[in-house]
Amino acid sequence: MTHLMNWRPSFAQKRHQKEVENDLKKAKMAIEESERFKTSFMRNMSHEIRTPLNGILGLSQVILNSDDANPKIKDDVKMIIEKGNSLLSSLNNVIDMSKLDMGHIQIKKSTFCLNTLMDKLYLTFLSDPAFMRKNACKSQKVELKCDKPYKNIEIVGDHERLYQILANLIDNALKFTEKGVVRFGYSISINSISKNRYITFYVKDTGIGMDMKYTEKIFDRFVQLDNSMCRKYNGTGLGLTISKELLEMMNGKIWCDSTVGKGTNFYCSIPYVTDHVLQNNIDMPQKKRETTRDWSSYTVLIVEDDIINYKALGGMLRNTKVSIIHSDNGVKAIEQVRINPKIDLVLMDINLPEMNGLEATGKILEINPMLPIIAQTTNEEEKCLEAGCIDYINKPIDMGLLFNKMSKFLMEK
Repeated sequence: MTHLMNWRPSFAQKRHQKEVENDLKKAKMAIEESERFKTSFMRNMSHEIRTPLNGILGLSQVILNSDDANPKIKDDVKMIIEKGNSLLSSLNNVIDMSKLDMGHIQIKKSTFCLNTLMDKLYLTFLSDPAFMRKNACKSQKVELKCDKPYKNIEIVGDHERLYQILANLIDNALKFTEKGVVRFGYSISINSISKNRYITFYVKDTGIGMDMKYTEKIFDRFVQLDNSMCRKYNGTGLGLTISKELLEMMNGKIWCDSTVGKGTNFYCSIPYVTDHVLQNNIDMPQKKRETTRDWSSYTVLIVEDDIINYKALGGMLRNTKVSIIHSDNGVKAIEQVRINPKIDLVLMDINLPEMNGLEATGKILEINPMLPIIAQTTNEEEKCLEAGCIDYINKPIDMGLLFNKMSKFLMEK
């Protein structure tokens, strides 16, 4: 015992311990460097794909809403938009999967109206080119139904991620349903033991269905039932995996049941707490109508270095009669604000030459602190808000969403 108490490591042992510590530090630094490279690569890939896709989908929306294009051209443009959206969905899934692996996704809680979320989903898919094209075929009529059993429902959670999960389930249901019904909605239940409340969302379809032995495997990465389905229905096989991991981050779960040839029912449940009185509600939203905006008394500065993306934005805004000023870099944008006090709104691209959009935003707000700046971004939403942007819109830009965001600051005549 005395011998053990008096034991001291030798010089060689100390040196070996130091070498092990140095090796561990080097390994840690290598891992961190690898993570930085991976993050940088994913960010650059997102930007390099979204930028041209923004031009493709942006100009396609302009043509689709033009009075000059004939019906045949508009039908072709709808297919371009459909395939563009499919590419965008695949890109988003790959990036989200990477973010989940690196722990870069966090659940952001806020209070929002549940039925507003359901209406948004319903209207989005009702006007989706893929859904419209499917229903244009007499042999492929698919009815979309939305169940909202209560009104005045407020839920605390991540609005964006919950929308993503449900949109993925609805998109899958429509993809695998050639005819019949896709129904989505929710119910509220109370655990008989814990007395905790849960809200359970469901998406039910009358599609091709699957053998019950596959209902667990489909939540694994890159899984579709067989290669022929991959070729016919496309997709990365990541959507359900991402949904499952996001729900687990919300302390929720997802499961399904299915019958071959009869359809599939997906369910996802998350904890739910509310003080509101629940009342029956049978109101269903109507299909959204495009409205003509008159912003002829306003001036908008578009800061965009890509000429195709600028033309897409200009085309979207053409019928609003808004006056447009264009700058192709941050330095010119600052000068435009300095010499033109009549600018009412700025649409600011973030990746710009000479000076990026975040820095330009800060300097513009030094000149005019009250000027609203909406960022056009691919993956830097939080940085945009921190820089002083009043709002942001992700590329590829949806014209309806752009108008809604701009209308908060530009009143119609």
